[in-house]
Amino acid sequence: MKLIDYCLIKDNEIITVQEPDIELLRKVQANYKQAFKVNNRNYSALINLGLSHCISSEVNLAQRVFSMIPNRRLFEDQRVRFFRGFQYWLNDERRQATLLFSSTNIGWPFLWEQMQHFLSKGDLQNVLNIAELALDIKLSEDASHKLSALFLQNDENEKAAKVWRNFADALADKNSDKYWWALGEEARIKGESPNARKLYEQGLSLTDTPYFFYERLAFLERDLGNWAEALFYFQESIRVNPDYFNGYLYIGDMLIELGNVQGAMSSYDHFNVINRTSATGYLKKAIFNLQSVDFLEARANALAAIAREPDNAQAYYYLSKSYYGLSESAKAIEALQIAVELRPNSDWLFLLGNWYEDAGLQSEAINIFKQILISDQDFEPVIIKLESLNSND
Repeated sequence: MKLIDYCLIKDNEIITVQEPDIELLRKVQANYKQAFKVNNRNYSALINLGLSHCISSEVNLAQRVFSMIPNRRLFEDQRVRFFRGFQYWLNDERRQATLLFSSTNIGWPFLWEQMQHFLSKGDLQNVLNIAELALDIKLSEDASHKLSALFLQNDENEKAAKVWRNFADALADKNSDKYWWALGEEARIKGESPNARKLYEQGLSLTDTPYFFYERLAFLERDLGNWAEALFYFQESIRVNPDYFNGYLYIGDMLIELGNVQGAMSSYDHFNVINRTSATGYLKKAIFNLQSVDFLEARANALAAIAREPDNAQAYYYLSKSYYGLSESAKAIEALQIAVELRPNSDWLFLLGNWYEDAGLQSEAINIFKQILISDQDFEPVIIKLESLNSND
């Protein structure tokens, strides 16, 4: 999002706009200036004038206008509070910025965008630093999910649990289903399984939408390795909400754990029928096929996944493994090349280098291994492999 988008946010609504019409904007600014000349206490006109300069990316002019407005009036508008925070952010004063963001509905979208920016650059430390600042913001349920998941992915369980404690504390109704559910999430993340189960069950007794609590209870049992209990709760979640199609994926996973392969494949197929855009059901089947050394079926399911999601890197990875198992090395290499183009990572590149080597393409293999070391100098398997190849030379 650009600054223009943030300045046009009203309450929880985000207005999507094209690039501003500068000529029209100048006329609007002139009208606000005239209104202020007529009444020099018309602070609403000044606020809108300052925001119009934000829209035209004239940050200094916006600041000059805002400086003319008493803070009592100025801070009544959340967009202006965000703008002040945005200035702190530009000056790398993130803590002060976040204090202002926390009093707006705009702060979280901005911080999430910043996290995604640093994530795309591989700068995980900046992502986590910003995520920690976001703990001070009153988060929505969706934002809490995202932030908690981010912490969990990086083994920051304590902070992930704190997200849900903050969410629960911010709720006005301390006996709502959401309150007990959030406390259940906190307990589950902390590893307090019996307590989490009681909290989920408390929320289940209060809710009109029980499928979500059945799902959380299922995840709790799954994480404990209680496959039959998890299966029961996933089935209950679908019983009360037939549109919960992801439940069929989880049911398939539990059936595999319980040794019911035919039932699992049927469950994945059911998912594929009711969700005709997702590749996940076919990917689940391809994974099982590869584990079962059924490379023909794995290839068929990987190709079906690609037909639904042509840019799915995981699907190309499974396709390459299928071709390799079928001794079609050239096709395996081609598929894996596409996978690493879509999602570059050292493990897949290392596998590609090995396959080049197996195909007798030693110079191509060496180039791949050297490419890995550019971004990952401590990738020990590559170092060993290059030493071996060089000694052979």
